[in-house]
Amino acid sequence: MACKLIWSPASRDDLRDIVRFIARDNIPRAESFAYELMGRTDILEEHPEAGRIVPEYRSRRIREIIFRPYRIVYRLDIQRKLVEIARVWHAALHRSKLLTSAGEVSALALHSRSSNFVKDKAFVLWKFC
Repeated sequence: MACKLIWSPASRDDLRDIVRFIARDNIPRAESFAYELMGRTDILEEHPEAGRIVPEYRSRRIREIIFRPYRIVYRLDIQRKLVEIARVWHAALHRSKLLTSAGEVSALALHSRSSNFVKDKAFVLWKFC
């Protein structure tokens, strides 16, 4: 099943913060790490249920894939054929909220500016230094 893959504003911020942190020590590694992490999410377009159900939520709609040491948490809407990367968390940190209510999930998923986020992948270099 082909799904559209988008990134929420919060997940973009998470990734930007991670890249900035890595870039303090190694700019080329920060860039390659971001590309690798984003590449890991590409599988979700064809296999949206590839990730496990997030234990903290126990919902079939909230899943995650692991890109050590990060948890890439995503929301799945099968009816709309939509996968939204919700957050990118370090696995050592306990996170219990996606920072949006269930009603806001749909609104975030419909933002058109989110839809082009992964396709060009140029944002990786976006002001992380």
